Amino acid sequence: GGISRWIHNELLSVNLNSVPYMMSLGGQQFKTAYANIEKAMGCATSVTACNAAAAGMTVAPQPFFEAALAGTGFNCTPSCTQGLVNNATLFGYLQSQSVFSLWTTLDTGGTAPGFNFPASTMTGAGQIGSNVAMTTSLGHGNYNALFATVKFNDWNGITLQNNLTWSAALGTGEVVQATSEQAAVDPFNFNTQYGVQPSDRKIVNTMFLVYQPPFYRGQQGMLGHILGGWTTSFVFAAGSGAPLFCNTTTGGAGEGYSGGQDFGSGDGNNLFTDANCLQTVQNTSASVHRLSDGTYNIFGNPAAAFNNIRPLILGLDNRSGGYGQFRGLSYWNLNMGIKKNIRFTERFSAEASLSVSNVLNHNVLLDPTLSATTPGAGFGQLSAEGTMPRAMEMGIRVNF
Repeated sequence: GGISRWIHNELLSVNLNSVPYMMSLGGQQFKTAYANIEKAMGCATSVTACNAAAAGMTVAPQPFFEAALAGTGFNCTPSCTQGLVNNATLFGYLQSQSVFSLWTTLDTGGTAPGFNFPASTMTGAGQIGSNVAMTTSLGHGNYNALFATVKFNDWNGITLQNNLTWSAALGTGEVVQATSEQAAVDPFNFNTQYGVQPSDRKIVNTMFLVYQPPFYRGQQGMLGHILGGWTTSFVFAAGSGAPLFCNTTTGGAGEGYSGGQDFGSGDGNNLFTDANCLQTVQNTSASVHRLSDGTYNIFGNPAAAFNNIRPLILGLDNRSGGYGQFRGLSYWNLNMGIKKNIRFTERFSAEASLSVSNVLNHNVLLDPTLSATTPGAGFGQLSAEGTMPRAMEMGIRVNF
């Protein structure tokens, strides 16, 4: 069978004090000028290349900055764009994709070295620093799935049902109202953050099986009391990996969201987004690898995986990756129960039971937290167990 659900009017917060990145001066939009500098710094190649860039590197003049920074005392020698890159503080904002901090630092209203136009943000006008967010119902999403079910009902003592689901959950982000610090990645285009939802597992399989031997059910005689009255049951669950979030350089982990100032919406203070690191070489699966230093990792070569990520760049990227371009670990678990009914008389019986959770004592590790600030072997490192060890519970019930 199949199922399709479409969600409208979903919770989505919007920062009203966002960077107006579409502003044009000198025949160029800010986002284009910004993206050109980021590409010159190597940030469109990888985080590693971006981090290797240094203040004072040579960049080509960008018409927006040449027009916006002239005449306010900003260092425009040999060009205003070069003066921007020569400034260690402003270069740090460029290197960490801190678009909000970069803009608001320069958004002086022309009264100090910076932009020569009137203040365009509440921060630049000195009115308020952070958290000017409006809670809206402008989010949307959808869930589509195919499923197959196999079912036996007391066939030779076997009762079984197996459900296999292949699905996709997409949207602008399924979060609860308690995520008060979340803001849309792009306040001018909500579909920028459209992508996989946190709950998107492609494959999920669940099964229960109950076996009651068809012989000696009446428990006649000594042999019937020994061999009859048994019930064995199993519950099995398995699934593919969920989306794995990768914090950007300016990221700050939170309740169901993370990310930073990449599109000028998050301010790095009270408002964050679900902006992701992006992969330059696609890596969508994860498994447990034991590295030479004795640690465990979802990547066989974490350094290579880290070198294949780059930050989200305003003016270059149209999608922020949803809730993760990486995939976490798959999981499976098996529980078992055994029950023996002993009938003494027609009205008097007893029942002994044993329930075992995680009967095979299978360890499922929790997905790691990926971050563009964690290079080397620490990228993708596994450190916590996600399942409980095998546990047994025994009971006796007397019926009369």
